[in-house]
Amino acid sequence: MTARLLGLTLSLLVSGSAWSINSLSLNSDPSDFVLIGKSRNFTESSGSYSATSNSVTFTSATSSSQSWTIELSGPNGAQLSSGPYWGADSYTTQSSTVPHINIVGEGRKCPKATGRFWIDQISYRSDGVIDKLSARFTQSCVGGVGSLRGAIAFNSDNPPQTELAMVVYVSDPTQEGQQAVLDGSLVFSPNGKITSYKWTQTGGSKVTLDSSTVNPRQVFTVPQVDPEGEDLQFQLEATDEAGGTGSILTTVRGTSKNARQTGMMLFGATGEYITGGINQSATLAGGYTFTPKKEASDNAILFRIDSADKTKWWNLSFAAINKAELAVGSYAGTERYPFQASTLPGLDISGSGRGCNKSKGSFTVLDYAVTGGTVDRFAAEFVQYCDSATIPLRGYLYYNYLPPNPPVASAGPDQTVRAGDDVTLTAIDSSDVAPGKIASYYWRQLSGTPVVLVDNTTVNPKFIAPGLTASETLKFRVRVTDNQGYTGVDDVEITINPNPEIPEAPQFTAQIGGTPEATDLSVRIRVAAADVSKDGALFVAARVGEQIYAFNGNTWQRWTFGPVPSAKSGPLRDSTFPLLRNTDVRGLSGVMVFAGYGSSSEDMLRNRRYQLVHTFP
Repeated sequence: MTARLLGLTLSLLVSGSAWSINSLSLNSDPSDFVLIGKSRNFTESSGSYSATSNSVTFTSATSSSQSWTIELSGPNGAQLSSGPYWGADSYTTQSSTVPHINIVGEGRKCPKATGRFWIDQISYRSDGVIDKLSARFTQSCVGGVGSLRGAIAFNSDNPPQTELAMVVYVSDPTQEGQQAVLDGSLVFSPNGKITSYKWTQTGGSKVTLDSSTVNPRQVFTVPQVDPEGEDLQFQLEATDEAGGTGSILTTVRGTSKNARQTGMMLFGATGEYITGGINQSATLAGGYTFTPKKEASDNAILFRIDSADKTKWWNLSFAAINKAELAVGSYAGTERYPFQASTLPGLDISGSGRGCNKSKGSFTVLDYAVTGGTVDRFAAEFVQYCDSATIPLRGYLYYNYLPPNPPVASAGPDQTVRAGDDVTLTAIDSSDVAPGKIASYYWRQLSGTPVVLVDNTTVNPKFIAPGLTASETLKFRVRVTDNQGYTGVDDVEITINPNPEIPEAPQFTAQIGGTPEATDLSVRIRVAAADVSKDGALFVAARVGEQIYAFNGNTWQRWTFGPVPSAKSGPLRDSTFPLLRNTDVRGLSGVMVFAGYGSSSEDMLRNRRYQLVHTFP
C-alpha cells in the first residue's frame, strides 16, 4: 500500500551503547538467511570503511571474510535525503520507482530482498560519492520469515543513537472509515533484537488496537470525527533483549469526509504500466505540491504534482470535446491528450518517467470551479488504458474538493435550568438533503462540570444538572451522520443556576503516590454530618472516554443505564477505598475518577453529592 508519512522520531537511549564516527551494528532473527540469528558490532577500530555513490562497505581488520556492504538508494536511483524509505527491494533496477536496499556480508546475501530504511544524516561529495551517512535499516529475504536489522554510520558527526522511529502509513487520506497503519519496525538497538512492542492510545476518539506485543505494526479504522478533524494520539514503548527501553509519541490526524480534500490516488493493478502495479498516492500532508493550470488554447485542466524531494512527479490532463469548457459530468471515449480528435475528450495520466504513446479511457468531473483562469476547485475520477493494454489505471484527483450536501446538525436552543433539574438535549431539528438521510447521533460534553449523558447516541439524551454553589455554563456538541457517511455538528449551552434546596456538598478526595510505572491510588469519602448513619450507598466511578465504569467494592464494571453499582451500601460512614496498588498507569491518560454518595445513585446525581477527585495526566 502506497502511503504517506505522518511520523516523528525521538531518541531511545539504551544503556551501554556507544557509537563512533564509523560504525556498523547488525542483529538478525534465527531464520534470517544472511546473518542466521547472529549479531555483529563493528566500531572505528574494527576495520576500514569506504563508500560509493549508493553504498558503504566495511572490511574487518582481523578477518577478510568479515566484509559487509550496505547498498541504499532512492527511487529512480536518486540521491538520498533525510527521512524514511519504505517498500525498498534489491531485485528491481536502481532506476525503478521504488527505493533500493541490499545488505550483503560474510559471503551471504538474499537472492531477492525487500526492506525499509531511515536516513538520519546524508551528504555527498562533488563527484556524487557518499561523504557522510547515518542510517537504520531492516531487510528480509523474499520467501523467508526472518529479518536482518542494522545501523550504519560513515564519517558521521550524527551517528544513530538507537532511535525509535514510528512511521504511520494510511490510504489516502487519513479519513474516517479508512484504515491507518502504525509501524515501529525500524526500532533498532545495537544491544540486541527488540523483544516487545507495546502500543497504547493516549488521546482522541477510541480506536481498537491489537494487544499483542510481538508485532510492531498496528492497523486500525479511523473513527468518525467532526468536520474540522481530530488528532488521534498513540504511544509505542519498545524493549530490547538487553532490557533497554524507550518510547515515542505520534499523532494521526483523522479527517472528515466533509473536509475539503486535495490528493491523488492511482490504483495500480498487477501489470499496469504507469504505476508499475503499485498503488501511488499524493497528499498535501505527505509533502506533495499540486499545481493546476487552465490551458488557454483549449480550456483543458492540467495538473503537475511533485513530491517534496522531486523524486516523484505526475502530470494529469483533462479536456472536453471541441475545446469546450469542462463541466461536471461524464466524458467517455477519451484519447491521449493533447493528440485526441477534436470530437473526442482528452485524458492523459503520466509520471515519474512513464507515459502512454496512445491511450483510451474515460473520466467523470465531480467538481469544477475556475475564476479568471485560476483553478479554484477540481475533482475527477478516471480510467486509462495505455496503448493496447487490457489492464486499466484507475484513480481520482481532488483539489479543494468539498463533497456535496452534508447534513445540517441542530443541537437545539440554549437552556437555563436549576441544579438538580432533569435536562433533555435535542437534535430533532437536524436535517439532510435527499438522497441523504440522518442515520446516527453522537453527543458529547465539551466543557463545564462533567455530567453523565444518558442515551448519548440518540436524538434526545438526558442528564441531571449537578448541584452547584455558583452559576455555570455547560457546553455540549452533537454530531449527526447521514446514510452516505457525511457529518454535521452543532453546539448548545446549558446554564445551571444554584438551587438553595440542595445541601452543601461533602468532601471527596484522592490520595495518590508512587511513580507512573507503579502508582498507588485510593479515594476518601467524608460524609456530611447531617447524612452520617443515614441509609444509602457510596459510589466510585471512572470515566474512560465516553464510557463509565463503576467500582463495586471488588472490581470495575461498565455502566450504561439504570442504578449505578455501589462500592459500599448501608449506614453512611466516612470510608476509604484502595483502588490501585503498584500499578502502571501510563496508558490511562485522561481517565477521570469520581466519588460520591446518596440514598441511591439517582439521589447522588440529582443532589450533586459527587465530585471529580483525580484525572490521570
